[in-house]
Amino acid sequence: MLRRSVESAQYVSIKYTERLAEAGIEKAAVTLRGDAAYSGEAWFKLGKGEVSIDVTALAAPDCFKVTSTARYSDVDPRSLRIIAELARVGDAIRVVRWTEAGK
Repeated sequence: MLRRSVESAQYVSIKYTERLAEAGIEKAAVTLRGDAAYSGEAWFKLGKGEVSIDVTALAAPDCFKVTSTARYSDVDPRSLRIIAELARVGDAIRVVRWTEAGK
């Protein structure tokens, strides 16, 4: 029974960390809609975890590589990273590529 409880806590931790990293990508996408010079942010608190965002302009116009790294520090110090390639198309941001790494 204890093993199942630990596995359940780890599952919740992983899912929470995934959501934090996704939130970082979403924050970058919203910010890039209005500010193409946005370069990301160092670690900041978000809920019970932390997120960092790194944005790099790609060679193609209005295309960006966004790396969002998250950790749910209270439970699990390991981090999860999502790397997304985003393209600005008019007023919208389109996801071109999405890769998850870590954990």
